[in-house]
Amino acid sequence: MTTAPPKPTILLASDLSPRSDRATDRAIALAQAWGTRLVAVHALPPESKVLPLGTGSPHPEVTARRRLAAEFAVLGDQAVLVVAEGKPAEVVARYAKEQDCELIVTGVAREETIGRMFLGDTVDDILRRSAAPVLVVKNRMRGDYRTLVFATDFSDTSKLALDTALTLFPPERLVLFHGYSTPLAGITGDPASYRRQYGDGVVRKDCEAFVAKLDLPERLRNGLEMVLQDGFPGQLLAEYVETHPADLVVVGARGQSPLREIVLGSTAKEILATVCCDTLVVRR
Repeated sequence: MTTAPPKPTILLASDLSPRSDRATDRAIALAQAWGTRLVAVHALPPESKVLPLGTGSPHPEVTARRRLAAEFAVLGDQAVLVVAEGKPAEVVARYAKEQDCELIVTGVAREETIGRMFLGDTVDDILRRSAAPVLVVKNRMRGDYRTLVFATDFSDTSKLALDTALTLFPPERLVLFHGYSTPLAGITGDPASYRRQYGDGVVRKDCEAFVAKLDLPERLRNGLEMVLQDGFPGQLLAEYVETHPADLVVVGARGQSPLREIVLGSTAKEILATVCCDTLVVRR
């Protein structure tokens, strides 16, 4: 009988604002389901040390600890509450290392009325600094992650991302998504036909070779859906998730395609801002 590997300690990065409630709910649910520790981290700006005289207001650290204690009382001794001064991403990285956290959960910075999500500088910085996988929570929790969309460039880094995701969040359904660029299509006599031939031939062959190397449960391998599209991966991925069932998108950082830029600025902000569901980023 094979023993399942232990689930990781979770770190939740929280700014204690209403916009972080979705990430908080997901992190608490994971800690309860996995029976693991949850380290809830809130960063205070350095200027919070100084309070104007005569305000009668409690110190920000006292207020933050009180709010964290109320928020995570349901976990009892499973919760480790941290309030520390410093830049949020630096505080998160420090305590993730000190507490041996292997999964970081965070939310988006804000959401406009049209539904477009923005990571903000803090979340973007967490993605840059953190060696642990980062789960960016956007949606209200409606249960487990049942349909997983795996964005791959066929690299070892993306394989690692999928292995990590399947260990943490074993799904009922798996979709492999690959966005690619057709070389020399602009100089052929029939670009549309050439793109179809390239996708149906070279790209599909590469995809099938990659899938053959994956360690997938038989049920997932038998039901695996492969989506291969010509164009920029970020935009295509966002459009696919918008129009198809998806609970979690998984991407590996620093691969061999434009997805390699996932933690390096503009592409990260575009992909994670436009994809309309929770996203797991795994760095090599």
